[in-house]
Amino acid sequence: MYRRVFLSFWLFLQLAAAQSPYRSYSSADNILLGVTAAGGLTAHILAKNMTPLTPEQAALLDRDDINRFDRPATFNLSQRAATCSDYGMRAGLLLPLALLADANMRSESEKLAYLYLETMAITGVLTELTKVTAQRIRPWVYNENVPLEKKEGAEAKKSFFSGHTSAAFAGAVFFAKIFNDFHPDSRWTPYVWAGSLTLSSAVAYWRVRAGRHFPTDVIAGAIVGGAVAYLIPELHKRENSNTTLFASNNGTMMISVRFNF
Repeated sequence: MYRRVFLSFWLFLQLAAAQSPYRSYSSADNILLGVTAAGGLTAHILAKNMTPLTPEQAALLDRDDINRFDRPATFNLSQRAATCSDYGMRAGLLLPLALLADANMRSESEKLAYLYLETMAITGVLTELTKVTAQRIRPWVYNENVPLEKKEGAEAKKSFFSGHTSAAFAGAVFFAKIFNDFHPDSRWTPYVWAGSLTLSSAVAYWRVRAGRHFPTDVIAGAIVGGAVAYLIPELHKRENSNTTLFASNNGTMMISVRFNF
């Protein structure tokens, strides 16, 4: 009897350990990355063909043409805020590395790395494609405290939407989403989400404070980066399954496995 109990318990542990929240990546993922790479090449070509802003064109810009919600950003100019946003974005991008501290997630590191690659590749390509298509003038170009000769170039026309913000939200939401899927009942889950979103929101604030982006730029970046980071892991989740361990009437330990498709 003890041998049967031990065998049943061992099998239960094996099934529980093998149950990862995510399925393995497939050929569909490779196709998605291929399409993303094509999008990235398209964005690169469009960026090369962008017409740079000239000082003469910048001189004709009027902040009164900007909507009231975004207009205050044209008065912002802070190199310190820009530097903070750089460091904040890098912290957001590196945040998923903290997942490796968990043994269960560390055993799935290859799978999680692939999901993160998909997330950041799609976010980056969507960001750049939108920038080179919209060609929105950055807020600091409207600022009279910036010399005209510094307002020229293609970068002055890449305001929408914020790449720093989309990247920071992608990293932060990915981190919180993965933690949540591995530990759905953890009491730390709300704090993980709150901390991650606070960091990425700070990056958005600093980009506006620096005069690099309008509020609508960072809002759009947050939505795109956060949505991609949430959806990619969600689309790779396994079908729900339940494994239960119970004792039969004759005292023999048994395993019941129920799959819901």
